[in-house]
Parts: sequence; structure tokens; C-alpha cells
Amino acid sequence: MHPVAVGTARRSRFQFTAPRKFYNWAPEIAKYPGTSLTMGGVINVVQDFESGAFTSGVWIDPPPVSFVTEESFAPSSIDAAWIRTLAKVIQACAVNSDPLVSGAYAAGELMIGHCSGHQVSPKAFLIETGWCWIENVTGETRDTITGIAYQGHDFVWNLYQQYVDRDHTQLGQQIKTVYVNRPRPRVAFAGLGISPP
Repeated sequence: MHPVAVGTARRSRFQFTAPRKFYNWAPEIAKYPGTSLTMGGVINVVQDFESGAFTSGVWIDPPPVSFVTEESFAPSSIDAAWIRTLAKVIQACAVNSDPLVSGAYAAGELMIGHCSGHQVSPKAFLIETGWCWIENVTGETRDTITGIAYQGHDFVWNLYQQYVDRDHTQLGQQIKTVYVNRPRPRVAFAGLGISPP
């Protein structure tokens, strides 16, 4: 890459990375069994069985990058409004609401872990994108609860209850309900102008 000559137009670059976020609440998408009480969107409820106290909330890290793409664009197509839109999607840890690459990636499976771009010449702007892919799940079983389904980037957690074993002598824990929350917003990635492989 040649340096910008003195007196010519500047070249720009950007770099965005999905942040770690704390969530106390997120839309409740499903619960298993379906007859269980709703948590109203409260996320990751944990009971201390000794004191009886409840806590909730969870830190969620961005998932690891699964694959990376490099795409070249005309510099005139990379404007401040487009960069701001992309930055907001990444900072929100947004997930695709639409299927991509002719259905190879279903809605809910992709998040952008990082994206950087820089103008490499007067005629080319190079953009590198790290894609975080987690496959959607159907028919999962947890303990005695079956038929659990959720999108890859949903947050799935177990609410436990105490039980007495067959000898009525030992207390243990078992899953009472499995909850699916959706902390990450959904965005149509097809409109971003960048695409996974």
C-alpha cells in the first residue's frame, strides 16, 4: 500500500469489535415445558438453596469467530452513514434476521464479531469481516425435558429445583424449566452490503 501523497485526499480506516455485555432482561422466546411459569424476560435466575435468595443476570461474551471474509469495494461506496450503520450493528451484537447465502445460514445463526476496513488505493477499499456462526438447534434434551428448540445466538438457561432421592435421604438438583431468551437484537444482514462465505 502506497502512502497518501501530500495534498491529496485522505484515506480512512475503521475497526469495530463486538463487546461483552451484561443482561438482566431479554425477551423470553420460549419455555420448556410450555406449561411452566413465565419469567417475564428475567434472565438466568439462580436460587441459593441454603438461603433461599435469588440472583439473576449474566455476562455474555461474543462467540469466537468461525470464518473471515475479505471484500473489496469502490471507495466512493464507503461513506460515513454506511460505516455508522455497520458500527451500530456490531456494537449491539446484532444477529441476522434473514437467511443468507441462498439459505446456507438460517436466520439467527450469524453475528459479526469484528469488522475492519481501510482504503488500500485510490480505487479500492478493503473490508475484513469476522463472522460468528452458531447453528440453530431443534430437538435438544436437557435432563428429562425434551423437544427444546432455539436459534444459535439465543441465551438458553436452566431453572433448577431441589428433589429428594429414592431413599428420601439425599437432596439433589434437577432441571425444572428450560428458558430461551433473546438478548441480541435481530437485523437484516442482507442490507449491510457485506456477506459471509
